[in-house]
Amino acid sequence: PTVILFQDGKEVKRRPQIDVKGRVLDAQRLLTADYLIDEFGLAEIYTREANKIKANTKKEQ
Repeated sequence: PTVILFQDGKEVKRRPQIDVKGRVLDAQRLLTADYLIDEFGLAEIYTREANKIKANTKKEQ
């Protein structure tokens, strides 16, 4: 399987990485939830987006 992070419609990061010959570079890494959260910075993205939602909600009130 491949996991891809898109931001603003553009690919930012892909795991596992593939070399020019089509071989997996980081085959030893398991695609666990903890690995993906850390590798893709999902905690930071979640916090940033949650803060945007809170700010928009306050503006509407």
